[in-house]
Amino acid sequence: MQDKSGKKLHVYLLNDLLLLCLEKGQHMTLYREPIPVNEILVREAPGSSADDTLFQLVHIEHIYNVRALTPTEKRKWMQTVTAAYEAYQAVIRKKQKALSASSLQPTNCVGTLEVSIIEGHNLAVMDPNGKADPFCEVQLESQVSYLGGKKKTV
Repeated sequence: MQDKSGKKLHVYLLNDLLLLCLEKGQHMTLYREPIPVNEILVREAPGSSADDTLFQLVHIEHIYNVRALTPTEKRKWMQTVTAAYEAYQAVIRKKQKALSASSLQPTNCVGTLEVSIIEGHNLAVMDPNGKADPFCEVQLESQVSYLGGKKKTV
């Protein structure tokens, strides 16, 4: 494929990313940031025909005009990128459905974690009267809990 200025691009379609790369010597470098498949739309370039080799990859506010080597290659790329987008969306819908079903009955719950705070050291005095209201913040992955403090004890 080529960009609109004629640079030869190597395009790699992964499960969830589209990579546009340029060949530099014996290495490949990214032409643009990786494009998430779920954020891409492929379409005919305005003013082009189905027999033309030019098409567009649209990502949020960026439009990439790319040219395939042949009209057949263009159609294959357009179909393949569209199919990858649809497959990605199907996986997301399946995961959302599974999550909504599992929220009724937690299946990944192993048990209950009980945390006891025994003592604290080097607690900073924060109040003007020389006292503090210490508390404890406990975090497990994305869950955060604040264990109540002892008012004016330090």
